[in-house]
Amino acid sequence: MKIGIIGGGAIGLLMGAYLAYDYIVTIITRSEKQAEDIARNGIHLEKDGQVHIKQANAAPIEGHELNNYDLLVVAVKQYALDPIIPIIEKTNGQLLFVQNGMSHVPLVKSLSLYKDVFVGVVEHGSLKTNNYTVIHTGMGLIKIASYRHKQSKLSIESNALFPIVYEEDAHGMLMEKLIVNAMINPLTGVLGIPNGQLLENRYIKRLFDELFDELSQILEFEDRKGTKKHIENICIKTARNYSSMLRDIQEGRPTEIDSILGYVLTIAAEKKLQAPITNSLYLMVKGKE
Repeated sequence: MKIGIIGGGAIGLLMGAYLAYDYIVTIITRSEKQAEDIARNGIHLEKDGQVHIKQANAAPIEGHELNNYDLLVVAVKQYALDPIIPIIEKTNGQLLFVQNGMSHVPLVKSLSLYKDVFVGVVEHGSLKTNNYTVIHTGMGLIKIASYRHKQSKLSIESNALFPIVYEEDAHGMLMEKLIVNAMINPLTGVLGIPNGQLLENRYIKRLFDELFDELSQILEFEDRKGTKKHIENICIKTARNYSSMLRDIQEGRPTEIDSILGYVLTIAAEKKLQAPITNSLYLMVKGKE
């Protein structure tokens, strides 16, 4: 089985390294330089102090034939999707989108109805250190749900190294990840702290609690207590990790704030609800981009 992964960021490299254990993987990159580096060196996966080198093909996306793959994993950030959608519209294989937030959903909906489309959320921690090296900073799951119903599952199997869980409710799955991202990413991005400090500093924890109360009103959490506990457990489990939004800010890249808090603000406006904390965090992150 041939798998193409569009995007050579941390998630693309992480998925590529693990999927290369069982499948023929090609990392489809934005730059020719990164494709050359991966083709020459393989993907270096660092985990628990050890480096595992997985061989993978690589090619820049410009001019590359995407119809050769049984599965295309779209692992670019949400803001980079627009130019990719017309290209993948012409392909025949399965499609898996693994963006944060919810702003990619209208683009997924725009694809032809016959497309076999899936959405997923990645709960692993990862850090890209160069064009071909990724550190697996935290073990998690990949959750996948069918967005169209030609098939209920992808043509890839779960394994102990990289477990996959299939969900029935695509919207609920994406919303659960949105809530986590909306709580952790903007706060850590603005404050410049690792995830664990959201709970350790009493003043920051107060802000954390007030943001949760505001988001719960806007997004109408069914189980407020359970949802908050879930987010706190993630902060504890990834206490030393730096969020992707903080790393984007530090490295001068665009963030995914529009697809996360931008989406929340849209929902708040539709419900005619005030969202002062959410709006302030949104503006602060935008100001740092």
